[in-house]
Amino acid sequence: MGKSLETILLTGRPVAAVKLNKGKEFEETADVLRKLGAEEIIAGDVYVEDHLKYMERLGEEVGAKLVESLWGIDPEELLHEEIASRIRTLVVGCEYSMSNWLGREISSESVENFLRDAKRGGRVPHSRHLRTNAQSPAFIFKIPG
Repeated sequence: MGKSLETILLTGRPVAAVKLNKGKEFEETADVLRKLGAEEIIAGDVYVEDHLKYMERLGEEVGAKLVESLWGIDPEELLHEEIASRIRTLVVGCEYSMSNWLGREISSESVENFLRDAKRGGRVPHSRHLRTNAQSPAFIFKIPG
C-alpha cells in the first residue's frame, strides 16, 4: 500500500482505491469522479505547472472546483511550516542523487541537512524530483451529502 493511501486511512474517513489502466488514467479518473459526484478536487501542487494544468483540466472535465491552496508557496518555506506544524514528513520518492533520504523522516533536526543535500543536487522539495508523504499524489474529494 502506498504511503499516501496509508496516510489517508489514518484519518478514519472512507477511502476508495481505484486501479487505473496505463494510458487511460485521465479518462478513468474522470469517470470515477463523475460517479462519486465530486464537487471539489483538493490538490497539493506547489509549483509543477504541468500537474496544475492536468488538475485544472480534470476539474473542468467533471464539473468540479479545483482547490490548490499550496500553489505558489515557496517549497522551502512550506517544508519548514510542515515540520513546525508537527507534520511527520517522510521522503517517499526521489532521484538517485538523493536516495540516501529515501524512506527517512525529515525532522526539525534534519531539515537543514536535507535542504543542503537537495540544493547541492539542484533539487527542490515538493517537486517531481523529491516527494514527501505530505505532497504525494492523492486526491481528496468533496462529495455531496
